[in-house]
Amino acid sequence: MIVGAALLVALFWFGYTKLRFRSGTTQGNISAAVTTEVTEHSFSYSMVVQKYRNGKSYQKPYTIPGEINFEPDDRVQLLFTAGEQGYLYLINKGPELRGPENCMILFPDNGKSALIEAQQTVQVPSPSQNPADDWIAFDKEQGTEQLWMIWSTKPVPLFETVKKWSNSKDFGEIKDAAEERQVREFLSAHQADSAPAKRDSQGTSTTVAARGELLTYRINLQHH
Repeated sequence: MIVGAALLVALFWFGYTKLRFRSGTTQGNISAAVTTEVTEHSFSYSMVVQKYRNGKSYQKPYTIPGEINFEPDDRVQLLFTAGEQGYLYLINKGPELRGPENCMILFPDNGKSALIEAQQTVQVPSPSQNPADDWIAFDKEQGTEQLWMIWSTKPVPLFETVKKWSNSKDFGEIKDAAEERQVREFLSAHQADSAPAKRDSQGTSTTVAARGELLTYRINLQHH
């Protein structure tokens, strides 16, 4: 009986040790997963404004870090730089006066890749052989445009689908009703997710930073 008891104790201790080792390993993995920090990502942007009068440029262009009230003939360029490689999508949601189907994709253009390199400065509209045409023009309709900047570490399937509309024929207008509705639903779902932003000391650019694989930021462009 003494030998049997000793054997029983030994087996119990061996089993407990194995269980404790396995349990400890599992807990360690869980702890490592829980305590892994989510990487912070960032991008910067600025806007160049060119005033127009009677179809001709008026005064010199100037750079702003964000939102102002635009006049009907004003034209803008967006300059975007990310801290690391990722995928950029720019969506314009026009004033509700136009009706629900009013979303346009501004970048990438002509169905090109949305991938941009670290520290690469992207100009929207893309530079062309005629710089005078490389501007986003405001029409005479009053209201507030929403310009959405969406940066992701991975391609976003929805925007990979609708980027086909950014071409010389459709001018970015998402003409498929189902796709346009999905874009509006995406924007609506991310209304409260806009990443924190900070302007530089010169007041010419804004940096957006947040943790996670997807950064969204919205600018309200008012024109009267």
